[in-house]
Amino acid sequence: MIDKLRENCKGVRSELSGYWKRYGGWSCLITSPFFLAAWVLTLLCAPYWWNGNWWDLSATVIPAVLGFSIAAFALLLSLGDDSFKLRFGQIRVEGKQSTLTNIATSFFHFIVIQAVALAIAFVGGARIMSAVLSMAPEGSLAPWANFVFIAVAKGFRAVGFFFLAYSLMSALAAALSIYRMALIYSTHATKELRRRAEAEAKQAAQAAQAAPP
Repeated sequence: MIDKLRENCKGVRSELSGYWKRYGGWSCLITSPFFLAAWVLTLLCAPYWWNGNWWDLSATVIPAVLGFSIAAFALLLSLGDDSFKLRFGQIRVEGKQSTLTNIATSFFHFIVIQAVALAIAFVGGARIMSAVLSMAPEGSLAPWANFVFIAVAKGFRAVGFFFLAYSLMSALAAALSIYRMALIYSTHATKELRRRAEAEAKQAAQAAQAAPP
């Protein structure tokens, strides 16, 4: 059983490592406009998460956003005919990913962020730090220890709300991926219809030439 657990953990670690590499790593994450927008939203909403129960909002909003992300990705996979799906999944340049892999990596990133945000909300709702402080007798903590506890608690609140904001920005990024995919399919459909029209016109011309006078 232990060996099976290690094998499964190794497989998950390998898949997560591959996803992170395909996503672009820390450089791609930090330079993402959605990542920066999430930090701006976190700073603007500081009065809300500084003392408020932000985890209640996370538990309400994130499941709906997570469902939207999964449904949107399923919609993308069902878009187009067989020829389009083949081109969609084709690696055109050696060393680069296919369009399908790029979009799948992006959507998986969105889902990871939303899942982490929901997990942090669960931890925040448990109020672990408050429970630890309540166990200590009043006045027993040194001033520096009390300061450290408060700083850690506020830092956790900031990080938790940031993941909530980033999950919302990820939903916007997912919608943008759908828009880009619609443009790609529109271009493909236009070319395919033009090709079919030209083929039909050519067949009609050949039939007219072959017809007896």
